[in-house]
Amino acid sequence: MKDFKKIFAIGYNKTATTSLHVLFDKNNIKSIHNYSYEDVVINPKVDFFSDIGDFISIEKAVNYRQLYADHINALFILNTRSLNGWLKSKMVHNYWIKCREMLNPSQSKKDLVDLQHTLKNIEPHEYVIKLIQYRISEYKKIIQFFKNKKENFMVLDVDIEDWQHYLTHYLEIKNFNLKLNVTSQSGNMYANIKNTNIKHIPQKDLSTINDSISSAFKQLRIKDTTNSILPKEFCNDSEAEIIRSFLSNIYPS
Repeated sequence: MKDFKKIFAIGYNKTATTSLHVLFDKNNIKSIHNYSYEDVVINPKVDFFSDIGDFISIEKAVNYRQLYADHINALFILNTRSLNGWLKSKMVHNYWIKCREMLNPSQSKKDLVDLQHTLKNIEPHEYVIKLIQYRISEYKKIIQFFKNKKENFMVLDVDIEDWQHYLTHYLEIKNFNLKLNVTSQSGNMYANIKNTNIKHIPQKDLSTINDSISSAFKQLRIKDTTNSILPKEFCNDSEAEIIRSFLSNIYPS
């Protein structure tokens, strides 16, 4: 592997974090899936970290600024995907968690409250708006922080078919071409996961999810819904230039 002491995938969940974790594990690189800054501190022998959990603030979840200060010779990967696809996957995932835990008789009331923190009592439309606004804000901060640290940063679009080849070739590790925990557009893969009490997501709930996303795009006036970093409506010329300058499978050199 290239001479990075540690690698941090700082992208949101639902962006191939399971595949990344298993990919590094299969390469005999010690890996933790679902981490915080504290996990990095107490696991000095682990070399790869992925999945920030259900947090919507990347900075608060993993404190990448401090991680950079602590690990100067580290690679930070912004694993990402199209805004529209991510929102659908995220909403279906949260639906699955919420319903699964509510149907689990062994779950304590406190655990239920904790597990439902991402949905709370807000309407799906409001939650989608919140997800979009946070993702744009967090990505903008990441872009600015790493604009002069390009040798330690990569943008990895997991919607691009050969993303694993791109990553493994760059890091000089073996490619296993994994496709794990992939959510289909309708969410049916999550709805049929083994050992859950959900057999399917009702069509009316899938329609609610899709309608909430569509109405959020309309309210925020976003037409560039498939952009994997910043929608054009929220990306200025300076930010676009910085994005193009990053090591990335979107703009391969």
